[in-house]
Amino acid sequence: MKILAGQNCKHYIDYDVIGDYVFEPNIEDNNIISDSSDSNYVLTNEENSNNKMDTKNNTNLNFQKYTIKSVNISSIRIDDLVDYCYEILDPKNNLNNPVIRQTFEVLDQKKKREIGRRMLIYRYCIHRILTLNKIYKPENWIFKTMNDYYGEEVDIICLKPKVSEKVDLELLCLSGKNESKKMEYILELEYGHLIPTVINKNWDIVQIDQSQLIFSNQKHFEQCQSETKTKYLETYKLPRGVVSKQGDTGKYKVVDGYHRLCSVSPDQKFLVIYCESSKF
Repeated sequence: MKILAGQNCKHYIDYDVIGDYVFEPNIEDNNIISDSSDSNYVLTNEENSNNKMDTKNNTNLNFQKYTIKSVNISSIRIDDLVDYCYEILDPKNNLNNPVIRQTFEVLDQKKKREIGRRMLIYRYCIHRILTLNKIYKPENWIFKTMNDYYGEEVDIICLKPKVSEKVDLELLCLSGKNESKKMEYILELEYGHLIPTVINKNWDIVQIDQSQLIFSNQKHFEQCQSETKTKYLETYKLPRGVVSKQGDTGKYKVVDGYHRLCSVSPDQKFLVIYCESSKF
């Protein structure tokens, strides 16, 4: 199954086109349309600027055609790409489908919450795969152009094959796992190993604020605070990180997500994915 490999993601990307207008003769069936009285007719600069017409055939003898030199990507809307990937990987819970949404709406609150929990964890894991593969970097994208009557336009913007193939492989490995194994898979992808506090855990979602967090690695916390905030976090709506609930203390020890959790304001409420600590 292809998810992002070879897929046109142009509509999820904000970009500017850099290029120039050039004057070219009108081409029809690979033949130059020229003035019938002189087959070697060449337009002067003045005639170019006036866009000279062949009044006999009522056609332009030349066009200002746009040639694209480069594409400047300003942002990649990762949240939208998460939605796109999720709809492919978990179509049965795609609430953008009106039939599925209608079915979801009639469920009781307990079932809605359980489905919502699974959806958020799944989307979080998809987001981590996309960001771990640095799809937010413009250099990981390529573009292809097409010609219309007035020159080139951007037709396709897609991930470079090496990146998209790795992303697809990891997304497919993620699918089919339960929430416990999904979380283990993502943490192992990022850190290369698992620590005992995250193995075989039941994961849930809770809303908290920053005062409830315990950042046990103070040096890393200070480093994250000093670094520039990542732009995509301005609109980030998924769980901010992975934490371990410290019994009934109301505190949560940060397991993963220092950067994302440092970027929230003190009075901001946000979601986290948590498991129960075995020490309590």
